[in-house]
Amino acid sequence: MKRTILGLLAATLIAAAAPALADKTAGNVVDDNSINASVKAALVDATGVPSSQVNVETYKGVVLLAGFVETQAQKDAAGAAA
Repeated sequence: MKRTILGLLAATLIAAAAPALADKTAGNVVDDNSINASVKAALVDATGVPSSQVNVETYKGVVLLAGFVETQAQKDAAGAAA
């Protein structure tokens, strides 16, 4: 009985997550990962940017920077590096 319930629960979770995963092809995932790595490397190399406090997310080639910086200049530098 427990196995049946756990199996149904797992199947429901997979079915719920499948549409979200179907939006990206394998090529999109590779491209996004490559872009993500490039942007993170550029943030590390940028002077005056606290790169450890800036998160980088990429979805279908669109880069989102999120995090906390102390000044507008740091924000501008992070955007320029991305």
